[in-house]
Amino acid sequence: MADFSLFGKWQAEEQLGDGTQAVAYRARSTGSVPEEAVIKWYVAVDSEDRFNREIEALRLLRTGGSPRLLEHGFKDGHRWLATRWEPGLAMDKWVDARGRPGLLSWLKMARTLSADLRDVHEAGILHRDIKPGNVIVRENGSATLIDFGYAVIDQRHSKTGSEHILGTLLFLAPERHTSSALEATEKSDVFSIGAALTLLALGEVPDEVKAWGQVLGSLGWIEAASALPESWRARFLTSCLAEQPDDRPSASEALGALEEVGREAGLTSGFVDLFAGGGGLALGFMSAGFRPLVRTDIEKCVAVTSERNFPGVPFILGDLSEADVREEVAAQVCEPPFLVAGGPPCPGFSLRNEASKDDPSYRLFSSFIAVVEVLKPRWVLFDLPPGLRRVGGERLLEQVVAEISNLGYVNASYRLLDAAEFGVPQRKRRLVIIANRTGDAILWPEREFSDGVGELEGSFNPFRTVNG
Repeated sequence: MADFSLFGKWQAEEQLGDGTQAVAYRARSTGSVPEEAVIKWYVAVDSEDRFNREIEALRLLRTGGSPRLLEHGFKDGHRWLATRWEPGLAMDKWVDARGRPGLLSWLKMARTLSADLRDVHEAGILHRDIKPGNVIVRENGSATLIDFGYAVIDQRHSKTGSEHILGTLLFLAPERHTSSALEATEKSDVFSIGAALTLLALGEVPDEVKAWGQVLGSLGWIEAASALPESWRARFLTSCLAEQPDDRPSASEALGALEEVGREAGLTSGFVDLFAGGGGLALGFMSAGFRPLVRTDIEKCVAVTSERNFPGVPFILGDLSEADVREEVAAQVCEPPFLVAGGPPCPGFSLRNEASKDDPSYRLFSSFIAVVEVLKPRWVLFDLPPGLRRVGGERLLEQVVAEISNLGYVNASYRLLDAAEFGVPQRKRRLVIIANRTGDAILWPEREFSDGVGELEGSFNPFRTVNG
């Protein structure tokens, strides 16, 4: 039932799917500021209940991973809703296109998906239809849940209006094959996450699941996961796939267990947040599946903010240029961090001030590098003011990069980034240095927005504005 006309301000451009309940489109706004969305048009005569479930779930969810509800309305007597477009592939299509992911990629998807489910459950929502087709793998490798049409919200939607079990049989927990759909629990969602991640780990639906068939296929997931050669990953998956619900972890416990998986495999998602400020960098890394190990700043107001916004994360109040403060930071890090990140407050190098190497904040550069030398993270991200280039030109910048490289970070590069070129309604330029000692290529993001000056027409979206 393809219809490429308007849904409110959204022009449907590409049909993404056509199910028994709804048709999905990729759409673009017709306003002055181009935006993309996914339109879900509920065309079935009995789809009112699914629409109401999804709308309420999306309104309750405020996490970085969950779909963002943009608009909803009526068209030709049927309801529709628009959510923010997330570039990526459904997990089953991702596996078909790319096969079995490497360990680090698998861990990132597993962490972000488990964190998403934790937030869903904390909002009082049961998903009830978790399967690879309802998981989007974004271009950055993180994963998120979509399609809340079968959701139960604080039991208010527990009446299904049908005696049939809702959900996709191959990915349902065993107890849901033999009991009423009313008995779906958080632990049955965890089982479905485990089944989806087992498929991801194997790169295909395992023979054990096919052998059991649609009705008892859930038992095959347990058998397939236990046979994985990586014992640490097998232990995690088999716990999620335990036949008895009480033997499974909660979503929060599963997320913690994934940290153990990473540590046993010699990997970690922990990061150290230096010159922490309000927490913008930390929130970005956390939304990508990383975990803050410790934060530090010299300002007392930052300490209060950190306690409120990052409860349970150790915070060191002090001047990082002092050796004892750096020692306090190192003492809080009980595992090799994946990343050390930070942006020293360097007003002497801002575009509004005359730059000087004698500025007291200049010593914070070496303080940052001193912490990197002690903690030896896999990756480093150095967020600097663009005015640094004006002190000695490229020579000083190359010197900073050389000091990082001398610590074993053989891959190191820098780039001037402008937040407006990535969709933020503010001209915020930062000089960013990224380095690693893993040998991995450093892939910089491609800009998407421009002021249009000197650009080919249509090459980029125009800059976003606050009122746009």
